[in-house]
Amino acid sequence: MTANFHARFDTELVVLGGASRDEVLQRIGDAEALLARSPQPTLADIAFTLSGSLGGAKRCLAMAVTDHADLAKKLSVAAGKLRDPATQKIQAKSGVFYYEQPLAKEGRVAFLFPGEGAQYVNMLLDLCLHFPEVRAAFDLFDAAIAEVDPNFRPSAQIFPVQTAGDSHAAMFNMETAVESVTAADLALAALLDKLCIKADAVAGHSSGEFAALDYSGVVRFADSNARRAFIRDGYVSMQKLAGRTDVPEGVLITAAGTTHETMELLLATYSGNVLLAMDNCPHQFVVCTKPDLADEVMKALSASGAIPGRLEFTRPYHTPWYVPATDGVRKLFQAAGVHAARIPTYSCMSAALFPADPKQIESLCVGQWAARVRFTETIRAMHRDGVRIFIEVGPRGNLSAFVGDILKYQNAVAVPLNRVHKSGLSQLFFALAQLAAHGVKMNLNRLFELRGCNHISSAPTPVRRAGMSVRFASVPRALRLDGSNIELLSIAVDGKTLEARDYKVEPEALITEI
Repeated sequence: MTANFHARFDTELVVLGGASRDEVLQRIGDAEALLARSPQPTLADIAFTLSGSLGGAKRCLAMAVTDHADLAKKLSVAAGKLRDPATQKIQAKSGVFYYEQPLAKEGRVAFLFPGEGAQYVNMLLDLCLHFPEVRAAFDLFDAAIAEVDPNFRPSAQIFPVQTAGDSHAAMFNMETAVESVTAADLALAALLDKLCIKADAVAGHSSGEFAALDYSGVVRFADSNARRAFIRDGYVSMQKLAGRTDVPEGVLITAAGTTHETMELLLATYSGNVLLAMDNCPHQFVVCTKPDLADEVMKALSASGAIPGRLEFTRPYHTPWYVPATDGVRKLFQAAGVHAARIPTYSCMSAALFPADPKQIESLCVGQWAARVRFTETIRAMHRDGVRIFIEVGPRGNLSAFVGDILKYQNAVAVPLNRVHKSGLSQLFFALAQLAAHGVKMNLNRLFELRGCNHISSAPTPVRRAGMSVRFASVPRALRLDGSNIELLSIAVDGKTLEARDYKVEPEALITEI
């Protein structure tokens, strides 16, 4: 069963490439001419037509735009700036980017995969609706877990219909938290692959290492069945962990706006009862303590000038207290097997590249769960090795903020593909605009081909082709369409086409087959 519709995006990506600044200015003129046509072409068709200038471009003006008026205004402002020889870059919060010295020419591109704690309710919802490869990642995790737990689907928690509060808490359960964020990481990685955006290096923060190892080929799968088995076995391992009594409960507390020296003083004061679990950046850390000391530690952090926060899970990750749990992780990697990475892959346990020896690789893959996350050191090592563009391939956007703090005043940029309080499409196109302006190689056809966009040539009125077809989630209540940017939803049931023009109509009432 499918839903067929021509999808209108809330944001479009407009790129104007050229061999020089003067050619970019010429492309601005081309864009203004398209806007002046009568009847006025759709914004999507304008974006599609202009995207052809990106191939081989040495300079690029890229914009995330919301409508024709927004595009016209941004073109005018950008043209004025580019006519001034003193302008070396345009980096507007509204989503307009141009760099006279793009960073892709100076260094490499790295993917950063966030881990547990980055997940949130309805993450990537609109991307799931518009890009089948994004939805497919969540469906894969649903199918894998259904093999051992037929009555449960992670996507039912990620994309709830009404009980958002309950789903938020459920997403941090030990059995599903890692699976949820890994699904989102791999979903965005699949979309980047369709856009032909490749990484020269990768790293994963905490459980984000699962996605990093997958992407770099440290963990390899012969087919989709093998990949599904790995996900299934990981879920079973976490289920067993939830019932163990040899892993103590630990409270993870964030400390923001502080310094390493302050944290060292705190650790010395509590002598083994408070452990540093994550060194995320020069001004943000995560410590772990036993539940009976949690309130006292938070008060001590506040007294020191830090801003404390309590994380929503009680596993003593990245401390020696978690060592008993690593036997399950070891069995998981031993069953799947590990290999030398196909591209440079950094470990946040060693703050260095993974070695080529399988035994040493396994030791890092397993050991990192009970070792401090040395994210600050890892990012600095990647920068020393020539990485200049860091793309956060996962939900929320926290890692990009960390990188910004770590490499402040350095020649580098961190770009999040997703932010928790922003439309998924809007943030994606904002990120792609910045990456395109920095010279990152990409092919934007995927943004247009599923919508049947037309190249505007001599024909004054584009002819719309058939819209895309997207399969609904395997769980009827997994996707909420109210509030989504869909003009018309048509659902075929028993040979009849039913149309829901009221966004609040819940499609699960029409679904008869899972």
